[in-house]
Amino acid sequence: MIIGIDPGLEFTGWGVVSSTNSQSVCLLDSGVISTRGISRESEKLYKIYVSLLSVLSLYKIDEASIEKVFINSNPRSSMSLCYARAASTISVMSRGIDIYEYSSTAIKKCITGNGMAPKEQVSFMVRSSLGIKQDVEINNHSSDAIAAALCHVYNTRNRNFALK
Repeated sequence: MIIGIDPGLEFTGWGVVSSTNSQSVCLLDSGVISTRGISRESEKLYKIYVSLLSVLSLYKIDEASIEKVFINSNPRSSMSLCYARAASTISVMSRGIDIYEYSSTAIKKCITGNGMAPKEQVSFMVRSSLGIKQDVEINNHSSDAIAAALCHVYNTRNRNFALK
């Protein structure tokens, strides 16, 4: 099982997928950790950390995939993203789970074929790949996390195929 994580200080998305030796991948669960209403940054980070630990305790996660941080023109928001990513990484590593990093453009390219794809296209392809019906609610944060997990599944398969 693989957990994908889309870190964010206000909303951290997560998605757990299962991949068998055959080519099938299925979504087991997904969600969003919201820190809205929490004013102190340290409390937000703690909530992300504890909430992810709770999710990790529900599944036998083998590996984790997380989106790399990109530095944008707003240093404050970039730092907040780095903090959220650190809280997420520490929760995963504290469980002894290997974590793999992918840039957002690599994830988008892997899922849609276009590294600059909009969130709507990523969400559409995630739903299509996993057979998720439109009436099942999956927001952009969890969709991005599921995309990170799928990206790792596909990259792992390609590596294993190349080694044979």
